[in-house]
Formats: sequence, structure tokens, C-alpha cells
Amino acid sequence: MPKKRNPDLKHGEKVLKLFIKLLFANRPLSLQELEEAIGCSKQNVSLLIKILEASHELELERTLRDRKAYYAIVRPAKLPQAAYLSGLDLDALRMCRAFVEGLMGQDNLERVERAYNVAERSLSDGGQTTADPSAFARLTPGAVDYTAHQDKIHTLIQAIKARRVCKTLYWSAGLDITIVHYLKPLKLFCHRDTLYLYAWKAKNPKDKTRFKDGPCFPLPIHRFQSIEIAAHRSKPFDPPKDDFETYFREKFGIMKGWTPQKVDAEFTDWAAVYVSERTWSPDQKITKLLNRGIRIEFTAASFHEVLNWLLSFGSCAKVNGPPELVEKVVSEAQKMAAAYPTQPPSAPDTNAQPKK
Repeated sequence: MPKKRNPDLKHGEKVLKLFIKLLFANRPLSLQELEEAIGCSKQNVSLLIKILEASHELELERTLRDRKAYYAIVRPAKLPQAAYLSGLDLDALRMCRAFVEGLMGQDNLERVERAYNVAERSLSDGGQTTADPSAFARLTPGAVDYTAHQDKIHTLIQAIKARRVCKTLYWSAGLDITIVHYLKPLKLFCHRDTLYLYAWKAKNPKDKTRFKDGPCFPLPIHRFQSIEIAAHRSKPFDPPKDDFETYFREKFGIMKGWTPQKVDAEFTDWAAVYVSERTWSPDQKITKLLNRGIRIEFTAASFHEVLNWLLSFGSCAKVNGPPELVEKVVSEAQKMAAAYPTQPPSAPDTNAQPKK
């Protein structure tokens, strides 16, 4: 008898695991294969098979080959339609899966793949998808690997659905300390290949000072050390009267704190093309300039985010206002220049004769 992979697996879970294994198999499976897949003895597998056979909705086929019994689910000639999905619908799902793959973690990817396979078996148009997985890709230089954070993500999803307060342990990168936060989780969102939690503050039961609730800065998921549903708050919290779309989409930047101000900047060369192709703020106004550049005006609510954005374009960007932003860009440019020698180091002379 092989070693059990999961001795704590319940009887109903074993039946379900057997059903799933037979359902997605493309060929009949032997008792030994089923034994290894489920992690129990052949006798137990035989018992589970009898339970499945007792179902009036499921028919199993047993065949003998080389004195071994093989089992397969007898499939109907035509499977039921899967919510009227077409091949093009599944192509769209496959494309979405590829584009968010780095954010999901391996567990969620496997769940999506299983759901996709089920849907593909019962296309409403009877056709096949028009593209295979290799048709789509996603490049993720500098991306966070969220595989190790799946438990925290699942806990947050449960807490958001049930409106439960969470006790969290969060590493503050700026202060380089770990802080205990009690939070009312409201939404998980993605920004520039990073997953964030949008939440409101909740009262720490050990804190006797006066508490004032309000929204937190967006918290990167990968900086949470632990997340658990708070035991002291068994009742759901009332969702705050807050509009996520208005709070984040109306102005440039997600890290609020700067009094929203109009930014005025000019871009030339490749940066002008890049900036003009995108929406940075709903109120943006773009004007073409005579030098084939552009001028953009929009409202920003995060000083450091708009500063980093402007500096990322190098000499192809020039900021005209507000004055404090102009001053900071000039200061940063001077610091960058000071980090390099005024005269570049001379290249080594490859024609020089070695000394004797």
C-alpha cells in the first residue's frame, strides 16, 4: 500500500477528487493510477468507484487490459452548453489569463486553467478556440512574484465579501519597521504590475486613545507579513460612504496626500508620442507644439508620483508648473549631474605597447 499523501482527506473529498481525475482524463485510468492520484489503497478506490457508479447521473465504463481494470466516465455524445460560451469568448479569457499571470500565483492559475478546460469541453458553438496559449504573452521585468502571498490574498477576499475587520502585520518600507494594523478591507486593485489593498482604518482594541477612521494609503500586498480575520469583531462592518472610482481615477496618482494641483509639462521626441497616446487623468488637456512636441495639463494628487513620472522621461520632459514641482525637478536633476564627473573617463588605449 502506497504512503498516503493526505491522511486527513475526508471521505467526501476523496469521492470528489476521484470524480475530477476521471472527468479530465483523456483515457481510461487503472486502479494503480487512481490510487496514486487520490492517495489511498486500491480497496478504498474500488469503494469510491462503487459510490460514483451508484449515482444515476454518472455512468462509468470498466475495461480489462493485461489483467488490469481500467475506468473511464462514459461521456454523452453532446455535452451541455456552458453558459453559451463561444470559441471567441474563451480566446478572450485565455488572453486575460496570460496578461495577468504574474499577479495571480500558481494556485489561482491552476484554478483558472481547470475552469477553462471545463468550459472548452462544452462550447456553445461546437467549435474550437481560435488561438492556443502560445498566442499570448506577458513581459514582467521587475514584477513581484505573488505565489508566496496566495493565503493572504484569499483571506482578504473572504474578508471583503464578509465585511470583516482584519488584523495585519505590515512592513513599512519608509520607516523600516513592522506595524500592527486593524483594517476594513474594501478592494484589491492592480496598479503598474503591483497588487494593492484599499482599506479603511479600524480601531485597535488595545488602543485607548480616541480613534478617527478614514482611508489608508494603498498598501502593497507583498509587504504584509500576516493577515487574519480579527477575532474580536464577529459582526460585519458597515461599508464607508466612499467612492473608489472617484477617489483614485479623477486625479493622477494613487498615493494621496498632496493638495491636488494642475501640472503643466512639455514633452518632445519619443516622449511626446508616448504621453499623447495615453490617458493620465480624466481632465487632461493635450496641445500640439510647433516643435512637434506636446504640452499636457492635468490634475495630480500625488507629488512624488508625478515627480518620478516626469523624471523618467529625462531630457525629453520639461515641467512648467506648479513652482514647487519645477523646483524639485531642477534640484533632482542637479543631484543627478553631481553624481557624475564633469569629464567622462578616457577610454583605454588599445594600441598602447605593454611595458617591458
